[in-house]
Amino acid sequence: MKFKENKEHGNFVFGPKPFSDREIAKGRKLAEITHITGEDERALCGSCPALLSYFDFAQHTPGLQDICFKVVDMPSVWSMIRHVGVTANLTFETEQFRAADAFAWESSGNTPAYYFPILLKLNNQPALKVTFVVTSPRPPLLGCGGVVGMLAERQGEKETYLTLRVIGARRAQ
Repeated sequence: MKFKENKEHGNFVFGPKPFSDREIAKGRKLAEITHITGEDERALCGSCPALLSYFDFAQHTPGLQDICFKVVDMPSVWSMIRHVGVTANLTFETEQFRAADAFAWESSGNTPAYYFPILLKLNNQPALKVTFVVTSPRPPLLGCGGVVGMLAERQGEKETYLTLRVIGARRAQ
């Protein structure tokens, strides 16, 4: 949302190896322009494992696994041979971030909610568009990482989709 507010184009990148001096300078400039704080950066970095856990959960839960494979547009056999397997890449579609109706998604409506779209690419090909509805991951929503809803759509087939919605959450006694 800070990118949109500052009319800034770009993205923060996460990677498995250290960044070059040029990439670090570019990231620092972007953080300065958009007023990204250390707290914002930690929240963004922490969101990745939480979001990936939803895919992991779906893949390893009997019944959901079958649904997951119906929704995800898997790469061709040729692509898997050429890439020696399947590589996954998540891209935050920052230009599509927007506020959601907090009352519609969270019972009290006291905390802002947002649509958080992500594109899953497998072997560099779009495989699944996922739109999370997120809010602050404060108890009782800490366990779900603040995710209160999700729409997963198969690329090019709007009629093939999976939805998830947190119906209720409360703190333990």
